Amino acid sequence: MNNIPFIENKINLSEINSFCAIIGEKTSNGARSPILWNRCFKYFNIKSIFLAFDVDKKNLNRLVKHLKKESKFLGGAITVPYKEKIIPYLDKIEEEAKLIGSVNLIYKKEGMIIGANTDGIGAVNSISENLNLSNKKTFLKKRALIIGSGGTAKSCAIYLSKNLGPEGKLFLT
Repeated sequence: MNNIPFIENKINLSEINSFCAIIGEKTSNGARSPILWNRCFKYFNIKSIFLAFDVDKKNLNRLVKHLKKESKFLGGAITVPYKEKIIPYLDKIEEEAKLIGSVNLIYKKEGMIIGANTDGIGAVNSISENLNLSNKKTFLKKRALIIGSGGTAKSCAIYLSKNLGPEGKLFLT
């Protein structure tokens, strides 16, 4: 039984309290997110499940509309090839995701589905942790080098430039 329309793989939500999903073209063929998040949910005794949704591009808009109304849906991850394509179907996009031009996370809030991009903030937090920087203000006026030109590099550039401040310097290669 598939009670989530517009996806190609079979999902049964009849005994599920809540769920999250990774949405992509063929995510059920190897996405690691469901394994990781389901272990976390179990460890923290969270009554939810993380699923993989295979969706054809012609059904992406319909799936988003359905998830908006689905009371059990909390949010999830967006993977290629839909990180840019999903944007027009969302109710709202966080400012950084607008600048980046792609989302890798969606979540429900006040009946809306909101898009975000977590790559850059993850990089900033990781740098802070690895350099034992207790306060992100220590990035101010610093210099940073980003090697790469893909979507993650763009996301990192947006978040790092924000944290470097107007007197900081960001170099891209």
